[in-house]
Amino acid sequence: MRVIGNLFACALLSACAVQAPKYVAQPQNQSTLQTSSLRQAAVGTFVAKDPDLEDLTIRGNPLATTTGSASGDIRQALETELRQAGLLSLSQDIVISGVLLSNELDGRGISEGNASISVEFVVQRNGIDAWRGTKTANHTWPSFFSGAKAVPAASQGYVDTIGKVVAALLLDPDFQSALK
Repeated sequence: MRVIGNLFACALLSACAVQAPKYVAQPQNQSTLQTSSLRQAAVGTFVAKDPDLEDLTIRGNPLATTTGSASGDIRQALETELRQAGLLSLSQDIVISGVLLSNELDGRGISEGNASISVEFVVQRNGIDAWRGTKTANHTWPSFFSGAKAVPAASQGYVDTIGKVVAALLLDPDFQSALK
C-alpha cells in the first residue's frame, strides 16, 4: 500500500511540472545576423553563477526547461539563431559562451507576469577573450487569474525573455565586431 501511495504522489508531482515551449529563431534576430557580415562561431559552455538560478517555478509548479537547465535553454536559443542564419560552426576558432547571472520569473500576477534574465557573454578567438559583456532582458506579458491560462502564458513569456536577451547580444556592435 505504501508503494502505491508513493507512486501516486510522484504522479501528482510530475503532472504539475510545466514544460517550457521550445525556442524558435526570431525573424528580427535572423535579419540582424544576415545583414551583419559575421563569421561563423561555435557555441561553448553556458553555466549559472549559482545553481539556484537554474530552477524556476510558475505558481508553485516547476518549469521544465527544454534542455534541463535555464542556462542550457539560453545556449540552445543562441545556437538556434546561429544555425538558422548559417553561422553555427563546429570549429573552435570563435566560441561564444556565457554565465547566467540572474534569472527571475513571476507568473503570480492576475493581470501581468514578468521575467528578467541577465547573462555575461564571452567571445573567444583562438582561446583568447575578444569580447565580454553583460546583457539583461526584461519582459512583461498579460496574465490571468485562472492558472489554466496564466501558467502557459508565463511559460511562453519566459521563452520570449530568452529571445530578448539573445537579441540584445546580437544587436551589440562590439559583439558583432568580435565576430568579424
